[in-house]
Amino acid sequence: MKNAVALLAAAALGFAAAAGAQEGTLDKAWDASEGDETFAVEFGLEREFMLPLATGKLDPFIGIVGALAELEPGELGLFQVLWQATEKPWAHGIMNAVSTAHGRPFFPHAPELTAAAEEKVAPLARRDRAAARVAARGGAPGGESSQFDLAG
Repeated sequence: MKNAVALLAAAALGFAAAAGAQEGTLDKAWDASEGDETFAVEFGLEREFMLPLATGKLDPFIGIVGALAELEPGELGLFQVLWQATEKPWAHGIMNAVSTAHGRPFFPHAPELTAAAEEKVAPLARRDRAAARVAARGGAPGGESSQFDLAG
């Protein structure tokens, strides 16, 4: 897995270089952006942790893309996906939570949980964040504290 992570990191650095990205680019863009409202959101899961985010339905992040498309000139929107090594060996605990000692589904009326858990366990975890700096538009989220859950 270390080779895959190193390959991904090298590809990301290569893409950034090809796109002309330089250190401090994001800081400069943030400082140059205009707006009275600033907010950041870290997304959490609404359903059981062993279920993958993608369930064959619409992409749960499609609303973020729509919101970013509505930014006015001078405003800035960001969406960040972090892939980090897990701190604990999750796979064993996740599989124990959804299967019997004989490896059969623990929940007889929801055997898809075991299959979904098998698909999900990996040594990497994903964390999604969004941030924006926008002009005040009445009802902008900067004045309120909200929690957003993703439907797994």
